[in-house]
Amino acid sequence: SQYSDDGAKTASAPPAPFPEDAAVEFSRHRGIWRLVFPASISVNGVTEPHDYEVTAFHSEDGAERRLFRRYILREKFFHSAAFRSKKVTADFRAELFPKEGSVRFEIRPRDVYGRLGDALKADFPTKKV
Repeated sequence: SQYSDDGAKTASAPPAPFPEDAAVEFSRHRGIWRLVFPASISVNGVTEPHDYEVTAFHSEDGAERRLFRRYILREKFFHSAAFRSKKVTADFRAELFPKEGSVRFEIRPRDVYGRLGDALKADFPTKKV
């Protein structure tokens, strides 16, 4: 039929998950901290994320607070699937990070409706390079 409920099914499913061995790489260049992580890959027709919600949490003296939240697009996200980047790069100014305590990241794939997938978690390197 012309009308189907495929759209409704798709709309209720979270975006594609990260690969099982996904990890975040940290590097620093000229006052910028760079995070690189693998893109979520569509499996069995699950929708690929529109973007990624990157949230940083700061812990110090037993208390945790949110430092910041950003939404990051994948490189070449507008290309067809075969040409999209397999990794996502997020750059943050070094001064966003406190000198004391520890910082933890949660990165979640987000679909066009704002629904979030499971988080990829990573601890910011404590030895500031």
